[in-house]
Amino acid sequence: MSRRLALGLLCSWAVLAGCSSSSPVTVQTPLDPTQEKLIKIKLAYSHFLGEKGAPPRSAEDLRPLLASGADNPDEILRSSRDAQPFVICWGVDINAKLPWAKTTPVLAYEKEGVGGSRWVLTTARSVGLMSEQEFREASFPPGYSGVSQ
Repeated sequence: MSRRLALGLLCSWAVLAGCSSSSPVTVQTPLDPTQEKLIKIKLAYSHFLGEKGAPPRSAEDLRPLLASGADNPDEILRSSRDAQPFVICWGVDINAKLPWAKTTPVLAYEKEGVGGSRWVLTTARSVGLMSEQEFREASFPPGYSGVSQ
């Protein structure tokens, strides 16, 4: 074994041994209230689909699931940033192949957003901020255009 290879292996082993830790590292970042609401909508939408075998068709389908604990469904269905109801693309089976999805497929979003960005829930069940350009380039189910509804 060459001296250089042996030295490289020894350094790698030392780095790996020094990195082991018995306590996990936890990073806590508070969620934006609008992001948190979209996560609740995501969970309720997924739960409804799993339980009923069909996607929800309206807010009425999700209200019982959103009303758990002290949550007010009307508050959850409204953005904390632009104070508008979320636009939710009803009737989308997020477990099925989506032939209309050519770019990021949108399931729900802030109607207006704030400061040139909107919180968006995708059919992949991720929640994130999109710039207006990213939002314009996203894919929407038939009947939804991404413009304020």
